[in-house]
Amino acid sequence: MEDINLRSEEVQEILGTPPKWIIRNGTIIAILFFGILVTLSIIIPYPVIQEAYITISFSDPPRTLVAPKSGTISEIRVSNGQRAEKDEALLIFKAPADYNHVFTLQDYLDNIPNENDSLIIALNPPYGLKLGEIQEDFLDYTEKRNQYFRQTTDFNSDVNVDSYRTQISSLERSIRSSGRQKEVIAGQIDAAIREKNILERKMVQGEASQAEVNQVTREIQNYRSQMQTVETKIQSNRFDIEVLQNKITTARKGDTKSKINASDELKTSFLRLKIRVNQWVQTNVVVAPIEGIVEINDNISVQQFVQAQEPMMIVIPVGDRNLIGRIKLDFKNSGLVKPSDPVFIRLNKFPFEEYGALKGMVTWKSKIPDENNQVQIQVLFPDNLVTTTGRTIEPEEELFGNAKIITGEKIIFFQILDYGKNTIKNIVTPKVEEQVN
Repeated sequence: MEDINLRSEEVQEILGTPPKWIIRNGTIIAILFFGILVTLSIIIPYPVIQEAYITISFSDPPRTLVAPKSGTISEIRVSNGQRAEKDEALLIFKAPADYNHVFTLQDYLDNIPNENDSLIIALNPPYGLKLGEIQEDFLDYTEKRNQYFRQTTDFNSDVNVDSYRTQISSLERSIRSSGRQKEVIAGQIDAAIREKNILERKMVQGEASQAEVNQVTREIQNYRSQMQTVETKIQSNRFDIEVLQNKITTARKGDTKSKINASDELKTSFLRLKIRVNQWVQTNVVVAPIEGIVEINDNISVQQFVQAQEPMMIVIPVGDRNLIGRIKLDFKNSGLVKPSDPVFIRLNKFPFEEYGALKGMVTWKSKIPDENNQVQIQVLFPDNLVTTTGRTIEPEEELFGNAKIITGEKIIFFQILDYGKNTIKNIVTPKVEEQVN
């Protein structure tokens, strides 16, 4: 049998020339296939999506309670896991005043709905209250109350002049005493600062510890707090002296103007006392902002010293709470988003391949961007936390994930055209700018 030479020109021509039917039918098939693709791209819509990060939490989130000041904890009035009512006192800081007495006075003050003279003068809280730094304001209110009573009952105001002068002398002595106290505290602050500087140098050399430096730092803060208290007392005494001096000039007048002044002073004193009591509570008492379950941080205990703004407790709301998704979308991408747009969320904590996605719906969009030029968007979940695969996600205080907001549909053909235009623009624009420059 003769060998066939596969490299001969005749064989190569036969192998390299495809049949004519393939060329003819293949071209037709390619044209038909391309036409089908174009037709489908014109018919089939493609969803327009805005992607963003989403946080899912309850509509009423847990509240973290922080220390209102630097100080020592005197009493914790709840246990871990206990249910607390709204405005219930949870924790008390150590202070000169007896908090039970302050609460008693606050109840008396809150029972007066408005600053009516007859209601204010009827306020008669018990004597002997230990009110600490509020004591002088309480005594001032008592004096204004008595003064108003004397003016309205036509007492001879001449007898009050000597009393006012005696009070002024007492207040002036108090101011001088406070001035000497300021000098002592200032010396203590200077000494503590010097000691801190020495300890810091020693700490660098390994001769002192950070705990020693922290201790001196707390002492400095305590001294400065004492200094502020003394300065506040001096300012209050000077204000009272000015008030007493004004009362001396009008004490001999039993006319209507004096009664009006007495009424105004009574109201001013009452409001000042009420403000001071509320300030004391805000500074020394941690209250529950909502009804809920209290969780106390592990490092919080009685006689513990804490720094201002240090987290102390968490109050977890009770009752029915709705889950809300919160999205921050860049302002330039937010125009197409509108209420009722569907949202699909892939949670970070739950793999999409196993759990699927959550389905939500846009219910609200802010009309004004925030300081970061972002628009706030809220998402609700009509099917609760049931995913597209039928899995139910257990609610947690916070869940995080990636959200896809379906803002509409666009034909694939036009989507391709837009993509092509943007691609050409991105290529041409830098070259044009380069030529211009």
